[in-house]
Amino acid sequence: MGDSKTINKASHETWTHADRVHRWTAMAAKSIAVTKIITVKASFTVQQAFETLSDENVLSAPIFDENAHKYVGVIDIVDIVSYLAQNFKEDEEGHALANWKEVIKAKNEFFATPVTELADFSHRNPFRSLPDTCSLLDVMKEFATGLKRVFLTSPKGELNGLITQTTVLKYLSQHNRELGDVVKLKLSELDLGEKHVITIKDSDKAIDAFKVMASKVSCLPIKRFSFH
Repeated sequence: MGDSKTINKASHETWTHADRVHRWTAMAAKSIAVTKIITVKASFTVQQAFETLSDENVLSAPIFDENAHKYVGVIDIVDIVSYLAQNFKEDEEGHALANWKEVIKAKNEFFATPVTELADFSHRNPFRSLPDTCSLLDVMKEFATGLKRVFLTSPKGELNGLITQTTVLKYLSQHNRELGDVVKLKLSELDLGEKHVITIKDSDKAIDAFKVMASKVSCLPIKRFSFH
């Protein structure tokens, strides 16, 4: 992480805005990237992809088309939730399928769905890559548009790294002195976070939570209601 301009790390409090911009511009994104990237094949079914995510304890994975020799998308847990929310069948009175044969049939059809059909189904998780020579600032600009992750690729199209919002937050928390006075501000002063928090009751059905997540958010706080 050698900067072309020497900045004394012991005096972060004296850095100017130009110093900080230079820091983020000069810092190679690959220096903090995750290099172990779990992938799924384009020929996978949803069940195979889901098992891969579960076994590897990850929430998403890029999809690689072995015939085209390129990455064709990303499968994310939110995509799976969105698909279930859109295709979940209820009767005219709003009741879930009651016939066990229909339930099994629906489950089998879902798990047999090609994983490529669910890639970015939520329209929130496109496959976005940058050259592995890019700076950390380049990646942060992508996150500012709403992206959750950016892949770093070689000139040959090989995946050399992955940077998520969590990756950047972890780095910033470990180097918060470099952010200057902004770390002293309250969240309200930075206008961060939603003023209206979307919640769901613990008595609500899981599919109702899925439908809310599919249309608005990636997670939901659960409110517990006690009756005495």
